[in-house]
Amino acid sequence: MARIAIIGHNTIEYVDILLSIWNSANSAVLLDVNMPLEMAIVLMDEAGVHKCYIESSILARYPKMETEVVFIPYNPKLGEASTLPPRVYDAYIPNYKLEEALIIYSSGTTGKSKGIILSHCAINTNADLIMEYLQPKADDCIYIVKPLTHSSSLVGELLVSLKSKVMAVISPSPCIPRLILTDIKRFHVSILCLNPTLLSMILTELSKNKYDIESLKNVYISGSVLSRGLCDLAREKLKSKVFNVYGLSEGGPRVTAQKEGYSTDNSVGIPLRGIEVAVVENGLPVQNRLGVIHVNTPCLFSGYVSGTVKNETQYKNWFNTGDVGYINTNGELYVVGRVDDLIVINSHKICPEDVEEKIVSLSGVEACAIAPISVHDSTFLGCLYVGERSIYSAMFLKCFLPYEIPKIFFRCAELPYNHNGKLLRSVVKEILEKKVLLQRE
Repeated sequence: MARIAIIGHNTIEYVDILLSIWNSANSAVLLDVNMPLEMAIVLMDEAGVHKCYIESSILARYPKMETEVVFIPYNPKLGEASTLPPRVYDAYIPNYKLEEALIIYSSGTTGKSKGIILSHCAINTNADLIMEYLQPKADDCIYIVKPLTHSSSLVGELLVSLKSKVMAVISPSPCIPRLILTDIKRFHVSILCLNPTLLSMILTELSKNKYDIESLKNVYISGSVLSRGLCDLAREKLKSKVFNVYGLSEGGPRVTAQKEGYSTDNSVGIPLRGIEVAVVENGLPVQNRLGVIHVNTPCLFSGYVSGTVKNETQYKNWFNTGDVGYINTNGELYVVGRVDDLIVINSHKICPEDVEEKIVSLSGVEACAIAPISVHDSTFLGCLYVGERSIYSAMFLKCFLPYEIPKIFFRCAELPYNHNGKLLRSVVKEILEKKVLLQRE
């Protein structure tokens, strides 16, 4: 087996190359098209990659690269969405072997991107479990808009389409919301998978212009914490059912999903068949209390290209996701944030996503992010927000615990996100501390 990399946008040609790598009994290393080639080469060296398929236009931007990696340029058709042709479905061969299938790189929001190794068994088994709740029909159409370098897109959308023989549309990524909405009518899209950032952008576009989205039946949200307000708005504005789902690349990727009877507000539903989830506090599972989410799944990853698991298991040797959440009396899981993102001020634990959701709902601002500010031996909360109106701490006194109220608010044009649409909290903290220091000078 050889590890062969692919660097390119979402296109039919990209899928052709991926399947050809698998059918030649090799492993595909999927690298983000927005990543500088110098960084990609570092990751390829780390993974032992000696051959890389790359879009010609990308390679042309780096005429003098010193590397032992052999680049194979290809020329995809870029610019607009297109349906998967029959040859792609014919080329797909179901595979449940334990051999390595691919390496997916994490978003790197909490440090260096980690190469996550997944077997054919893990991703094909997970795709089967996703099909059980997705229930694709012969006349359905799945619209793939998120990059195929995301495990949720690759397994939960592409593999599901290939396995079920359902029509799939490959959209350019990133894609403009108005084009997504236009394509829904053009291709009679019935299943759409989004992250909260894309969902928010689409709802904003729908508030400005009218679109025919009558064909849309089910929308699935994953990738980061979905606020209750955004969830409620989506269910109000989209003419379809909206389901929240949860997973992580190390889990194959999908772990839980909302479905009929298990879709309370912004929960992420219940575990898929054969998967177990526990919220753990002090080494024991708890209910209706915050704890660290642990997962026991047959779709677990095979390890990392380099390094070890960051979060040690706290329960039965199950995988510690590093996510914080709770399970309600109905057995539904709620995800509230990351262990790494928890803020501790004067021994009080603060979940930033909870506070941010309250601020947005009470103040009417578009978005916000909080972070602890450490200046001159004192630590307090600061808030960076997007919106036209000013907000101030006094308005929150009745709805917040005293230690949850930010002491400083700063308006900005936009919050800092990475190319995967995830909030860069370390950057938020840096911006807030610089603004406080400038204000005090």
